Amino acid sequence: MPKKINFRKNERKKYQQMVVIIVGVFLLFFGSRLFIKPEVDIKTSKIGEEVSLDMRTITLIKRNYYPTDDVFTFSFYSPVNSTNVLDELHVSVKKNRTDTDKYDIDLKQINEELYVVTIKNLPTNWEKLDVAIYPKTSKVDSLNDSQKFHFGKKDVTTSEPYNSTKTKDSYELEAVKFEIDTTDKKLRKNTQKEKTWQQEIKKIRKINKGLSATLGEKTTKEKEELKLTIGQNNSKIQSIEKEISTLKEQDKELELKLEKLTNRKQELQNL
Repeated sequence: MPKKINFRKNERKKYQQMVVIIVGVFLLFFGSRLFIKPEVDIKTSKIGEEVSLDMRTITLIKRNYYPTDDVFTFSFYSPVNSTNVLDELHVSVKKNRTDTDKYDIDLKQINEELYVVTIKNLPTNWEKLDVAIYPKTSKVDSLNDSQKFHFGKKDVTTSEPYNSTKTKDSYELEAVKFEIDTTDKKLRKNTQKEKTWQQEIKKIRKINKGLSATLGEKTTKEKEELKLTIGQNNSKIQSIEKEISTLKEQDKELELKLEKLTNRKQELQNL
């Protein structure tokens, strides 16, 4: 007598195999996420980036991490004005919001506006730092992320040797070079802006010339509308010319500043 095939048993076996496969894939996918550290997008503040707090603007000039010495340094400008002239600055460093570690921080004032921060003995496994610079009268916990500098280890690591005996003049020279570069970029940007505005004026005048040439062919109502358009275009020209005049005044100040900075650079290089 032929052997009877149990179809129900075979179906149950296939179902069990399918469940095992699904569970295995599920565990492989979610288990790997537990053991593999996901990549985190770490923001790093750029050179020239500014933060503002309590009527004070702070501009990042330089930042370097020296892995051989576990030292991170950065310098910044903080202009003095009547509201912050007596403020004493402090620095807070954290790897994250819940970080309670104490770091070896040295804040050195180079001149009235220039400061250098040195953070020593950083743990080798650090990945990012959130740094707040604030006056004594402010509460550091009240500052938001846009009022802090952020540094990612990969972005600030340098192969340069760390110089622990760097002089104040050397720091100032770096800052002066940064200011020269920044001022020169502003002048070139203004030159391009003025060129664009002059082209705009030329275009508007050409349009007005064409409109004026057709006035004789128009009805009284059409003439009034065209004259109104021409008048509006002339007002645009006057507005642009005023902007150009303001820009030229700015350029005079920038050129004077650039001259002083260049002279100071020469002085520092000759020391």
